[in-house]
Amino acid sequence: MRFSKYTILLLLSIFLLAGCHTSSNFERQQREKEKIERRMRKRAEKRARKEAKKREKEARKAAKKKKKGKGKDNDYREETRVIERFDMEGRTFTDNKAAVRSRFHFKDHNTTSVEMAKKIGIEPCETREEAERKVKKLNYIESNRYYLVDNLTHSVPYLGDGARDLLYDIGKRFQKRLKKLGYREHRIIVTSILRTREDIARLRKVNGNAVRNSAHLYGTTFDLSYSRFNRIDMEGNMVDNTTMANILGEVLSELRDEGRCRIIFERNQHCFHVMSSE
Repeated sequence: MRFSKYTILLLLSIFLLAGCHTSSNFERQQREKEKIERRMRKRAEKRARKEAKKREKEARKAAKKKKKGKGKDNDYREETRVIERFDMEGRTFTDNKAAVRSRFHFKDHNTTSVEMAKKIGIEPCETREEAERKVKKLNYIESNRYYLVDNLTHSVPYLGDGARDLLYDIGKRFQKRLKKLGYREHRIIVTSILRTREDIARLRKVNGNAVRNSAHLYGTTFDLSYSRFNRIDMEGNMVDNTTMANILGEVLSELRDEGRCRIIFERNQHCFHVMSSE
């Protein structure tokens, strides 16, 4: 069958228009996604500023009470006023061959953990836009003296109260053990936090181990790398990643025995999948 040159030009025009339309839709979706992420960051920053003002006000009140002899030892929330001002990038060291002892290859059942997460966490969000509305019930998680929040690509930095406190305690106990052993100060690195169903769908395209009904959907779960640690102080002896990975394993085992969390050791992703029980 032969086509006239006009027919060929017409067909080419149709193909070009179809290609432009597809490209336009993709660009529009990307713009929408970036717009949502910008709004979420602005809300988080606004909330962080508001909480900072509230903490400063409470700190002034506590200082007055202490001056009068009525002050008591500060708890977690008092101490975070100091660590949240911590602003240091440090230097991250990676060793994908870091060897974690078999006793720290935790294998808590994911199904049971998800059932627990459903009881204490939020309702899962389908999209980032929906998450933007629901994060008011959660806490914004940002880097501080005890942990570094990684560049999150498939999650957003929000956790419930129990998971937030658990993460803080893991980082603090980890550094306390390093100091006791005479090693340099390092931070643990948080690699994943709250995910939407949309995030999980994208993640499954690049990570076959990602499950649809993940505990990350409920604001109760986070991942901690055992192959990467962030050095923030040169005082003390050098320490390798394998040693730190096993120190982190000891801390997690301790908190697990206390009934505060469930854990899955993820060899392929080089992380501990930690699910809060509170």
